[in-house]
Amino acid sequence: MECDDGLGDWRSYDGVADVYERAAVPQFTNLARDLVAAVTLPARSLVLDIGTGTGLVAKLLAESIEPPRLVVGVDPSVGMLARAIHERIARVAARVPGLPSRTGVFDAVLANLVLSHIVEYEASLAETCRVLRAGGQFAGSAWGPAVPASPEHQAAQADAVIEEVAARHGVDVAPPTPAVPSEDRLRERENLERALLGAGFDRVAVVSHTYDWTYSIDQYLERRAWGPASRYRRQRVGEQAWQAFSEAARDALHDRFETTIRTRGEAWIAVGSKP
Repeated sequence: MECDDGLGDWRSYDGVADVYERAAVPQFTNLARDLVAAVTLPARSLVLDIGTGTGLVAKLLAESIEPPRLVVGVDPSVGMLARAIHERIARVAARVPGLPSRTGVFDAVLANLVLSHIVEYEASLAETCRVLRAGGQFAGSAWGPAVPASPEHQAAQADAVIEEVAARHGVDVAPPTPAVPSEDRLRERENLERALLGAGFDRVAVVSHTYDWTYSIDQYLERRAWGPASRYRRQRVGEQAWQAFSEAARDALHDRFETTIRTRGEAWIAVGSKP
């Protein structure tokens, strides 16, 4: 994706696959399990995992009690796909919209925290419906409303500390376009439900799930670092400035929280069927 300043690869996950696997996958695992549990798969089913990344959802499907015949993991990042290795997973480098698939071939399609990253998410859902067989199921997740600050959710305070340090170090630069372009819209349940219905799904249900995590200071900083907004900042300001900022942010977080930061997140799991 091209950007006005020439930093055209700041959205790419190719260079952060290792840190994503280490920092993001543990956070997303419970949500991924709930997403997999939201669909009923027939025996010997063919399943598509859109935005498979390093294969978290695809591997959970492949290792289920009654595993599908095959899981096809699709992702635009070859670096991420290189880590999605399993004997029941076929890996395809592709984007949505633009799936290289015939119509009506999959028994289920899953998309874990993917739609928020797609500007044309309505068109992507319509294409998802196209590749499903009649009666096939779609299940997707997206972050829900922001959780208010509390002793169980300290992310707002932690992020404020980090942004204050970022301003002092001159790394508080914003990407030219939203890092996750559809996240705010899909935080609203009605928008997600409307998108599935508009794509042609019926029996649509959108259910809220709540998750709690506890991070060390280093884990919290690493959790933020793999995201596209942080990658943009890092490329923009250079490695020396980024490292100085990171060390100062670590010290400031230790001063504020000592050793751990507790967070809570709400996510939607949306399910629909193809008529």
